[in-house]
Amino acid sequence: MPIRRAYGPVSHNQAKEGKMLVLTRKVGEAIAIGDQITIKVLEVKGTNIRVGIEAPSDFRIYREEIYVKVKEQNQLAAQWDLLDFEKVLSLMNDGKKELRH
Repeated sequence: MPIRRAYGPVSHNQAKEGKMLVLTRKVGEAIAIGDQITIKVLEVKGTNIRVGIEAPSDFRIYREEIYVKVKEQNQLAAQWDLLDFEKVLSLMNDGKKELRH
């Protein structure tokens, strides 16, 4: 896939690899992603950029660092095996035995 450049030289590694479209926007300008998503630059303060995202309510939108943590936790939760399940059952059965005595 060729690199798509919007303005000026591309310095990001991902862009160099052709994985990122790099655009320059001013406050008040927007980017449309398909027909359903609009990202608008609302404010720039120093190195912080405030953006607004318009998207259908069924789209899940996360800050990247939150998305990465959620993804990692989901992967950890999915990594169980039958021994884990048997340990839980054993602990549950031990608890029931203690209640009977």
